[in-house]
Amino acid sequence: MGITTAWSITAHDDSFIAELAPRALPLIEAERNEPLARDRWARWTAGGVTAEPSEEFLDLVRGGGHVQRMYDGLSEDDPFSLLDDVWGQEDIGDRVFLAVRSKDWAVWSFFHAVGPDRAALLPGWCGTFLLTSAEVRDTLPMSKGR
Repeated sequence: MGITTAWSITAHDDSFIAELAPRALPLIEAERNEPLARDRWARWTAGGVTAEPSEEFLDLVRGGGHVQRMYDGLSEDDPFSLLDDVWGQEDIGDRVFLAVRSKDWAVWSFFHAVGPDRAALLPGWCGTFLLTSAEVRDTLPMSKGR
């Protein structure tokens, strides 16, 4: 029996991003700064892409406990949850990209496909990121120099 996972990217206005940033950005940075995560990333990038990504790499892109807190609810004092408060919005349907992968982890599959050099170009850490509209525009090839 396999698993099904999803990687979701949603678009929101800058006021919503400003509200979300104090919750999300420290958790993403904590994931990035985990010594075990940094070590796994370094070993993956040094070893290149193999036919089968390692179990260690799967552990890396599954995300650690810091970001998981955004899915489960941050605390009893702050029950914010990505599932309810971001993806559960009524009008989210036209502002969401969803990659679903059967029998594997979606981000693992994507990173394996693009390889470590291109994966390192993505913002945030291992598929988790939060960008303002200006930061999105700055990364688009068409917007450079405008």
